[in-house]
Amino acid sequence: MGRLRCEPAGRSAPLRGARLAGRGRSHLPRFGRLSALNMRLAPRKMPVVKPMFRFRSAYWTPGLKEPCRTRRRSPVLGPTMDVILHLGAHRTATTSFQGWMVQNEDSLTAAGIAVWGPQVTRAGRFAGLTKRPEWLTGADEQLARRSAAEIRYEIDKLAASGHRALVISDENFLGTMPHCLEQLTLYPDAGARLRRVIAAIGPHLTGLALAIRRPDTFWTSVLEDQRARGRAVPGPRGLDRLANHPRGWKRVVQVLREEAMGRPVTVWPFETMVGQNTAQMRALLGAHHLPVGLFDHGRAMNAAPAPMGARVSPFSLAQRAQMAAGYRATLEWLSTPREGVHFIAAPEGLGGLQTIERGPPGAHPAGWREEEGRFHDHEERGLGQARSEGAA
Repeated sequence: MGRLRCEPAGRSAPLRGARLAGRGRSHLPRFGRLSALNMRLAPRKMPVVKPMFRFRSAYWTPGLKEPCRTRRRSPVLGPTMDVILHLGAHRTATTSFQGWMVQNEDSLTAAGIAVWGPQVTRAGRFAGLTKRPEWLTGADEQLARRSAAEIRYEIDKLAASGHRALVISDENFLGTMPHCLEQLTLYPDAGARLRRVIAAIGPHLTGLALAIRRPDTFWTSVLEDQRARGRAVPGPRGLDRLANHPRGWKRVVQVLREEAMGRPVTVWPFETMVGQNTAQMRALLGAHHLPVGLFDHGRAMNAAPAPMGARVSPFSLAQRAQMAAGYRATLEWLSTPREGVHFIAAPEGLGGLQTIERGPPGAHPAGWREEEGRFHDHEERGLGQARSEGAA
């Protein structure tokens, strides 16, 4: 091979690199006709790579713990569509409501209302987003980023197809019943869990919704459900802690309002809205009109078991009175108008409920009971793969 002949930089306007004498091939990178000294001293301009990847309209930064604090929609989102996050809670007829949405999915879709229940949220679409915060690993973060891209892509597809609203319903976004009993606290890590879900949905999210229940009946239903699954339940000392714990529904609503970042939080009591599936959907959708003739099965699904048909509270009379008094104070606090919270005390406040088709006579039980799916306290990290959170 002959010797390289390099021309001084700036000799010709277009820089084409050093070439072999007598040959037209370039054997050096295309940095221009630079001398060896200039090639060592000239700074190389490298492209700036931001820690962000893009999947269609989905933008996701590696830090899932602090979502973007903006409510402005990105111009790449296309048509706007309301996305409402229904968070349960557990033991507030959530499973019956989710089953009602599945039964009426075709009618709702025809009216421009899409629904994602546990059959979607626990089939891999929200993988890596609902795990206990202290159990998160690097693999979970990568999985969460992929899930966020898929979620935003699917939401963009719904908006482009003309849908007006999307209801995402999953009570495990707040936490799980075993974890609540383990910590003897009402959803102790609701903020950290919900922060990741809200960050994944991003600017599409327009509102949150929560049903609350009187604490003594709520914890009684939780204890019976967990006992029926063979899990350990608290003793007298733990029951006393549940009855006197300062964290109640008021604090949970405050956490939701903090994480909502200006989005409205709709709250209603279980006692007045149980069995009113159409009313609950109207509370979620607000101005969106529901189609006429929605079917209602008129029964409680997977109600908590009651031994011998009777339900006995594990709490003493004094403990129940104290918990009931705290619940009344919470309802009074919610009844006071405040920014970011929309409280619906009864379905009559919604006005103009549509007539719905009910099941055959006798299908409705004598009294609605609390309910929750027997297999709804786990997280599915992929299709057909369920990861039990029995200790969560």
